[in-house]
Amino acid sequence: MRKKGLLVSILALFLILTPCLFALDFVYPAKVERIIDGDTIVVDLFLGLGVILDDQYIRFYGIDAWETRGKEREKGLSAKKYLIQRLEKGKIEIEIRPEWGSNGKGKYGRWLGIIYVDGVNINVELVEKGHAEKYEEE
Repeated sequence: MRKKGLLVSILALFLILTPCLFALDFVYPAKVERIIDGDTIVVDLFLGLGVILDDQYIRFYGIDAWETRGKEREKGLSAKKYLIQRLEKGKIEIEIRPEWGSNGKGKYGRWLGIIYVDGVNINVELVEKGHAEKYEEE
């Protein structure tokens, strides 16, 4: 009888914890505060349960846009302008994974993320529109 009770308890615990184990979600709603350039933005990240990380720098994972200074200035400003227009409307979500970079951060301490607007991957879109190139993160 004790074994049956223990088995029922273990089964109940398994059923309660299983959704938690598979509920690891690395996609967070966000509000854009500033756009630095074509591959870096500053956002407020909504982690859930009322937890908000304010003013988080996000570096677009897997791409590299042209700089807004120096000889790339024109292309860099064009990428930034496109990004401003693209991020001004729609539901913004950011995917950040701990296996990217150093626990989700790049070498300059910015979060590495894939940005989605209404479910569309903006990182890929920037490359497709010629505003960035694919980039292998370190």
